[in-house]
Amino acid sequence: MNARTEFQTLLGADGHPAFVVVPYAEFVRLYGFAPGTIPHAVVSAAFAQIEAARRPRKVTLQKVADAPGLSREQLQT
Repeated sequence: MNARTEFQTLLGADGHPAFVVVPYAEFVRLYGFAPGTIPHAVVSAAFAQIEAARRPRKVTLQKVADAPGLSREQLQT
């Protein structure tokens, strides 16, 4: 059973609907991730591309991490 969710509609200066406020839990349910975060599938794909590019070139993970100022642990999956 789905519970009814009440959204709040905000009107613009012209009096027409301009925005809809969605409860946080409903937003996460609809979009599958929280605002300000990157979905796991996107992060995993990016790390896979980094690995595929660095290994044949024999570039260390530390060197890849140093370029943008990250730690080696931040790049390990």
